[in-house]
Amino acid sequence: MNLMKNPVQDREGNTYERYAIEQWLQSNHTSPITRNRQVSIATVMLLPNRALQSALEHVNATELEGEVIRDAADQTSRVCRQIVNDFLSELNLAILDNLGVALLPTSKLPAIYQVDKANVLMILEAPDSKPTLKLYTHFTKRREKVTSKSADEDRVLNSLLRHKSLTLSRICDERLRFCFQVQKHEISSTDRLRTIFEMFVKVSRRLRKKIECDGVSR
Repeated sequence: MNLMKNPVQDREGNTYERYAIEQWLQSNHTSPITRNRQVSIATVMLLPNRALQSALEHVNATELEGEVIRDAADQTSRVCRQIVNDFLSELNLAILDNLGVALLPTSKLPAIYQVDKANVLMILEAPDSKPTLKLYTHFTKRREKVTSKSADEDRVLNSLLRHKSLTLSRICDERLRFCFQVQKHEISSTDRLRTIFEMFVKVSRRLRKKIECDGVSR
């Protein structure tokens, strides 16, 4: 829908785009809206609709601001995606798919990330439609160790999850999700992402030692 640029009003209260009504009045003398032959109009009778003009200027300014914000967000997503893909390539892992998701099994990571033999599947999500990047993994607790309120979980949260971006949440009685979330604009380089990833791997290992797990965590 195209908004008016120069709204004018006739004496009946009808509003038109100035250029359009002037074109109409070259061969007509009535309103194109009412067609009232008893009320003739002419170009000199048209007055600016200042209230509508002000409202239209506000709408245009808001739309322009929205476009600037969207363009900035799109640029941030593109930069973040390139940084993530460069980092994954360094690790010899598949880059982000069309949904902005990459799987990071620890068994395929460089030796620096492999202290124990457990194969923990980590997931990295950076979809273009969202302003955040997420790293997360799941832990499965032994059934006999599960209670409605786990004191061990509380201790883990208190001792390890001091960063506001780190969360440990219960998916169901036996599954926990450990997640790190950060704004894309904070991922300024592969070095920054590497630091975040190393921290996440380190804390994930400590979590795994504190949480009773069944074999392989998925």
